[in-house]
Amino acid sequence: MENFRQDIESAPFHLATIFKKPNDVLWAWQTLFNSVCVPWKEVKIRSRSDPWITSEIRFKINNRYRIFKAALETKCPELWSKYKIPRNEVTLALRRAKASYFTKMFEEVKKTSAYWKLINKATNRIERKRAIGPLKRNDGTLALMYKR
Repeated sequence: MENFRQDIESAPFHLATIFKKPNDVLWAWQTLFNSVCVPWKEVKIRSRSDPWITSEIRFKINNRYRIFKAALETKCPELWSKYKIPRNEVTLALRRAKASYFTKMFEEVKKTSAYWKLINKATNRIERKRAIGPLKRNDGTLALMYKR
């Protein structure tokens, strides 16, 4: 409680009064208040998750990470050996889920081109564009063409 009181007292709330518009004053005040009161937590946000990761696997991954952080902080050999169990469970669950997902996807493929696209996706192959050229246009300028 004492630390919180000191943090609130040391926050420069008077800076909010330099703004003329009430919305700007509110924004400044909230920003200062949130910097003192709301604890920040860093998280990794993925733009999209792999389709085979279920909530059960996500729970296992989070549990594994929690044990990993504890083992890293304490450097306790017991925690490191305890960490190996969820690590192996997550690895096995991910491999099985990915295999199951792609097995199901391969059963649905009808065309050869879709088959090869699925192969590239399954093997994490990155398609690289290769330059062909430069080519000379009719107006005399040069153009680079990329092979898909």
